[in-house]
Amino acid sequence: MQLEETKYIKVRDAEVGETGWAYISNGSYILDNDFERIPHGSILELEEDGYTIKSFIDKNKLDEERREREHKEEMTRQNRELKKYIGKHVKVRRGIGEIIRVEGTWAIAKFENEDEEIKYTLAAINDLLKDNKIY
Repeated sequence: MQLEETKYIKVRDAEVGETGWAYISNGSYILDNDFERIPHGSILELEEDGYTIKSFIDKNKLDEERREREHKEEMTRQNRELKKYIGKHVKVRRGIGEIIRVEGTWAIAKFENEDEEIKYTLAAINDLLKDNKIY
């Protein structure tokens, strides 16, 4: 079956006895239904009959793992970038403070005459840099 420019084929999960549709995308068969054991969007490998599902890769799980990996890499990059500012001074309305440490994706500044520490994200640090408020 073909809808617009997408070609669909009928597929069957013999293990559970479910039948549904898959579409072809970049040479891969992608499940277009939610089966009992195979989630929607999974990449399918079919038997020689071109109908029975031999195995599958849960694309949703792959995407989640990729997002987690990219998020971790971005947090590491931000942490590394923020560490460059330890010891620098910040001049804002509350006074002049010094960036004393980095925790995760926060730069922690301690201000004169204040017990409270203020947290800054990398985006906030970049804004302060643009305004020449970090030296």
